[in-house]
Amino acid sequence: MDPLEYLRALRRRWIVIVATLAVALSIGWGTSAATHAAARRAAAKPQPKQYTATTTLLNTGGSGGTGLGNLQTLATLVSLPDVAKLVADDTNYTGDPLNLSRQVGAFASKDLGLLNITATARSPKRAQLLADTFAVDLLVFIQGQATATNSATATAIKDKMNRLNAEINSLNEQIVGSAGTERDHLIAQRDADITAYNGLLTRYQYLTTHPVTFTPNLFIIQPAVAQQVSSPAFPRVGDAFRLLGAGVSRGAIGNGNGVVGEGNGHLGRQPPKGVILVTSGGPSEGKTTVVANLALTFVQAQRSVIILSCDFHHPQIHQLFDVPNTEGLAEALQAPSGGVLNGHIKSTPVPDMRLVPSGGRPQNPAGLLSSERMREAVEEARAQADIVLIDSPPLLTSAEVTHLFPLVDSVLVVGRARKTTQELAERTGELLKRLDAPVVGVALNGATELPLSSSHVKYWQVVK
Repeated sequence: MDPLEYLRALRRRWIVIVATLAVALSIGWGTSAATHAAARRAAAKPQPKQYTATTTLLNTGGSGGTGLGNLQTLATLVSLPDVAKLVADDTNYTGDPLNLSRQVGAFASKDLGLLNITATARSPKRAQLLADTFAVDLLVFIQGQATATNSATATAIKDKMNRLNAEINSLNEQIVGSAGTERDHLIAQRDADITAYNGLLTRYQYLTTHPVTFTPNLFIIQPAVAQQVSSPAFPRVGDAFRLLGAGVSRGAIGNGNGVVGEGNGHLGRQPPKGVILVTSGGPSEGKTTVVANLALTFVQAQRSVIILSCDFHHPQIHQLFDVPNTEGLAEALQAPSGGVLNGHIKSTPVPDMRLVPSGGRPQNPAGLLSSERMREAVEEARAQADIVLIDSPPLLTSAEVTHLFPLVDSVLVVGRARKTTQELAERTGELLKRLDAPVVGVALNGATELPLSSSHVKYWQVVK
């Protein structure tokens, strides 16, 4: 069903739709006593404390260069599964080591030559332990890789020496039965092989008699010190967002399960996974706040979440979660090679929720979002989290968002009561239909009462 036809169906059932999709962000919506009681209970429930701890390493060999001498490369190594396995062993963690990686982020300061490893946990001792252990085991991993490389190099040299030795023996046999110019040629070839053999022998003996002590001139200069983090300043997740999350989950990403929140009757089914893009027709309609609250909804349903900030024009999502807007998606997409998101996924104060900020404003946002590396970024995020939420720019003011439609499973459109006009809704709906966007729902933001007026009902008719 195309968006316009779906909206006609929505108009016939607008009361049910508004009850499940309308979201009130600035003012609590609904007037029933049950809703107010639920809000009071949620407000009274104490929020778990979160702590962060950062271990700082200094690279005395300089922050430039390539390979293990590059701080950005070192930051990427922190998220490798092999490093997480070392940490799991050292901390006696029996769960999936990747869960530890999700609690840690590494950030390189190229100018200062510093590598900061930050861990987030619900106790200060745990945060300190994770940050310090990841720092130590990063060095252990690098040393182990150097040892393995040394051993592999020695094995390869030995194999080549064996081949040369066999060739030298064969040449000696040919020399015995030869004469004249042919004999001189065979002797010259044999002598060249002997010279090469002796050079390899010297290198092999050195590799096998000298232990590897390679480190990238990296030293821990500041062990972790834990500090409590304040909760980010965004509205409390209420029943409206739980219903919205359930509605989205029943779309392309959820296989009809609707598994979001508690008490939905589907706890035994496969939970939702997928990539959801949130956009709006115009600016200031609340899509970023919808993304933040949807992320919290899924986390409360025990789903891991990665948010990709694809709004290069007016990014805000990083401010909600108190994450610096540096080394973000723009820098990741402009890197020449390597894993796109490695070293760019930042931890947030919320467990199991991570964020890739937009980063610096690029000169060609459309070129980045339509690139092959953007496709790879989405797939990398999909592999590392249950739910990927994409915060995108408004559809009618930033056409580059259309390049993301083929990469996602679902598109959620956000409108704002008393702001989104019928003309804007019609233009948005026509564009979504023309581009065959996988629209699963429309969220009306800023609604203060139910039922909605007839003008707002028309919004549902033309957008979705």
